[in-house]
Amino acid sequence: MITKGITKIFTVLVILLFSILSLFSNPTQAQSGERGLIVSPIVNDIDADKGQAYEYDLNLENDTSNYNYNLELSLQSFAPSQNDGVPELVDFNPKNDYSKWLSFDKNKINLDKKQKGNIKVKISIPNDAKAGGYYFAIIMTDTGNNSAKNDITGVRISQRIVALLFVNVSGQVERMVKIENLESNQYLYDPFFDGILVKYKIRVDGGSYTKPNGNVFLDNGNQPGKTIFPLNPEEKIVIPQSSRSMQLSSPAAFDIPLLSSTVVNAQENIQKKSTQTSFPDWQKPLFGQQNIEARVIFVNSEGKISQESSVVKVFYAPWKMALLVFIPLILLSLTYWFYISRKKHANI
Repeated sequence: MITKGITKIFTVLVILLFSILSLFSNPTQAQSGERGLIVSPIVNDIDADKGQAYEYDLNLENDTSNYNYNLELSLQSFAPSQNDGVPELVDFNPKNDYSKWLSFDKNKINLDKKQKGNIKVKISIPNDAKAGGYYFAIIMTDTGNNSAKNDITGVRISQRIVALLFVNVSGQVERMVKIENLESNQYLYDPFFDGILVKYKIRVDGGSYTKPNGNVFLDNGNQPGKTIFPLNPEEKIVIPQSSRSMQLSSPAAFDIPLLSSTVVNAQENIQKKSTQTSFPDWQKPLFGQQNIEARVIFVNSEGKISQESSVVKVFYAPWKMALLVFIPLILLSLTYWFYISRKKHANI
């Protein structure tokens, strides 16, 4: 009887331990997908002078083993979406149609499987162009048999890939950049088991786009100095009168899927180069607080360097580690006490 009682207690102990571990877990998400048609650069920006012409190669690669691409090129503009500032396609404004500035050396290109090719893109800036930002969306539409077909209507839906071109015409332009909504995903962190996620938005107003430049500064608790990370590691471009979301993260010290709450970065629906937003060398104090300061630097309308910053505080304590250590000790003590009590009772 005593043995059966102890077995039940240990069973309960194991269940409790796994229940505690499940509180700490945040399963990672797998990311997969076929490469298909690779376009480079998928995003390009050019600082241009009035009366000058510029060229660059749009490189294409068919990285498939059983598809042929028949691409037709067209041109639109783009503007920031209202929700998150991500570029969305729009028609050129008839009152300010600058689509004629851009031309291609070919309007069609065919790529067999594993074949590479390129398109020469030329942008000519008129002498009377106004200073500021201009936005071109180069659309590559697959007109071949790879296009998806609706099983109900029988209508073929063409696949499209869009390459974005930002052009900044030199001259005096009003520009204001600021940081909005700096926050962390938690208020209290366990430095052993919690991955950190810091989110913020960069707001740009004025007459031209900006690729935000700056840093995120962490004080090192009781240690002197600060740890510095890039503010915009993915090199996002922010269109004026909009905000873009950005983030930095750090994995847990014990980066084990069952135990850690490592943050998985969301991928935008845009083909781009891989960049680092997770930093394992993020210094986390065992106890206490840490100030996280985001600072953006930009050139204002007067041509002077300006900066804006925002600060958030986070706190650290190894409370999950304490649960893992003390709860099993308490349960073992109760088990031992139960065993001794039952043994004394059996001897009476």
